[in-house]
Amino acid sequence: VRIRERLAGAKLAYFLRSGGDLVDRVLPVGFDVIGVSADVDLGRFSAAGAVTQGNVDNQVLLGPIDGIAPAVRAAHASLRGRRNHIFNLGHGIL
Repeated sequence: VRIRERLAGAKLAYFLRSGGDLVDRVLPVGFDVIGVSADVDLGRFSAAGAVTQGNVDNQVLLGPIDGIAPAVRAAHASLRGRRNHIFNLGHGIL
């Protein structure tokens, strides 16, 4: 919270890697963007004002090409209608 005071007007982003159990602790901080790894359920952010980013496991690119579309659809469905999401691969590129 103190950093928000020091950087008034700045947008704050946080990457929550494999931290699904920390969602409830991160939300009250008030980050503008929360990057998440593929193991974090995007539905947990449904009431949050923060933009989420990520959530497609980059390992899917190493599998059969017909596995990509289902992974993207599953991530999209987990948004539960939210529109404040930046869709991309999870952490890192292979």
